[in-house]
Amino acid sequence: MLSPKEKQTVSKSLALLFSAFPASRAIDPQATVLYVEGVAGYSPIAIDRAINRFMRGEVTDRNNAFAPSVAEFIHEVERRQEALDVETFWEKTAFVELDSPQWKAVCRARGGSMPCIERNGKSGWYVPKDELARVTPEMLEYESRTVQFRLPPLAFTAGDSDSGES
Repeated sequence: MLSPKEKQTVSKSLALLFSAFPASRAIDPQATVLYVEGVAGYSPIAIDRAINRFMRGEVTDRNNAFAPSVAEFIHEVERRQEALDVETFWEKTAFVELDSPQWKAVCRARGGSMPCIERNGKSGWYVPKDELARVTPEMLEYESRTVQFRLPPLAFTAGDSDSGES
């Protein structure tokens, strides 16, 4: 939710945006309230990015001779917020491969396993980077050794029998 000070900043930015469109210079300043309140639940960064995209004419499928409608503005802010959320996710998260030393160390620290998905041909899961930062070199060394000394599964051929008969 935008603070009162952030709402004032958005209002000033919108006034500048509206002044950039010759056909929209007569927008009632009180109408700006509809724009501000319509995006009050979004981050100031997403709102600023949307305003900049309208100013540069980067929002497609609209007439750039006119300022955006309230609905167009809200929709673009939503799109910028979604992009920002994805950006934030990747800044804070790393993909850890299944059965890697990091995977095993995180699972051991969590006291259980993690879900697993396939991404770019590799199986693993998304782990917060701050959680990975708590994985010590000693933990990784331990997990590397347990993987290194694990025996391969036994393979039986068609002639083998485990019934004990000779």
